[in-house]
Amino acid sequence: MTYHSHQPNERSLVISVEGRFDADLAVQVTAIWTENRLIRHIIVDLSHMTVMDSSGLGALVNGQSVAREREGDLIIASPSEAVSMILALTGLDRTLEVVPSVEDALARLGL
Repeated sequence: MTYHSHQPNERSLVISVEGRFDADLAVQVTAIWTENRLIRHIIVDLSHMTVMDSSGLGALVNGQSVAREREGDLIIASPSEAVSMILALTGLDRTLEVVPSVEDALARLGL
């Protein structure tokens, strides 16, 4: 369970999650967008994620809430097959924006 992040600009954040998205990782990634109040747009790349528990789902919902409060968006990019299934089973595929790639998410945000 690791992640990498970068900011294409001061108001946007791209986080790539690898392996498990569990409680420990959820705390770490949530802290990034919570502590940096300039971040409005969050892109979460889930293409290399293998397992997501309820803490990971909670982090995504939290990120969406934070982004909306700041008049921004949270976009899920390239979810793995396992993640797509979890999002569909929980109904989050209807509330979270999902795009095929990080590049599509960046283009959607005009970056």
